Amino acid sequence: MTDVAILHDRFPGIGGGEAFAIEAARVLDAPIYTTYVTADTELPSDVEVIPFQQSKYTSLPWRPLLEWKNEGMNPLETLNVALDLTDAHPALTEYDMVLESAPLSKYYVPDVGQRIVHYPVSYTHL
Repeated sequence: MTDVAILHDRFPGIGGGEAFAIEAARVLDAPIYTTYVTADTELPSDVEVIPFQQSKYTSLPWRPLLEWKNEGMNPLETLNVALDLTDAHPALTEYDMVLESAPLSKYYVPDVGQRIVHYPVSYTHL
């Protein structure tokens, strides 16, 4: 059996990408690692979500600069999330495989020999 973790860049709410990460975690019986979860995001109790940079994105003095705004188009927040994912939670190295379920998750630098499956959820506006 392969140990699997889900890596999702952030949880600003529950949209399509977040719903995919949650369902993948259920099917694979895997925890979800993410940089942060906004205060008003309701996560299901049957899924383990590990926000490894929560205080950076939700505490002063950085919170006002890094808050999710304009549907993810805050360049400072996006840059910080991408940088935080390059050196993501150290526990991720313990997994045989990491399923990356968001565009910024691809910035994770895997451990040697670790399998990465990148499932990018596209952002399409009609």
